[in-house]
Amino acid sequence: MPQTQPWQKHYSNLNSNMKKIFITLATFCMLQQLKAQDTKIIAHRGAWKEFNLPENSIAALQKAIEIKSFGSEFDVRRTLDGKLVVNHDPTHFGDTIELKTYTELNAKKLSNGEDLPLLEIILKRVPLLSTTHCLFVKLRLHF
Repeated sequence: MPQTQPWQKHYSNLNSNMKKIFITLATFCMLQQLKAQDTKIIAHRGAWKEFNLPENSIAALQKAIEIKSFGSEFDVRRTLDGKLVVNHDPTHFGDTIELKTYTELNAKKLSNGEDLPLLEIILKRVPLLSTTHCLFVKLRLHF
């Protein structure tokens, strides 16, 4: 049997270690890919913050669809006259939503000039923009 040279033993160990590192990295990459497929990005109030858009606006919803987020989350509140508006907070520019009519609230436009969004407009708009974008709607209605 031929005698193993010291460099061969070192090379064999290095080769073995490299195989282990490669297998570990390949496994890690595969697991990350699988994990990424399970992770869903949901735009909270639309994709507004990073793109300097008003939260809950049609523009924020369109941007969330454009960047291919899985869905958008919105809160819905009822005005005094029964309109369902999309707004996170119970107030709109300091006015309590449930104590004002839609016309009164809508006198104050969003920072991009849009109307205070109505739920019915959001529900009509999404299918026109995307057939895969999910909406997560929280109804915050007081009776």
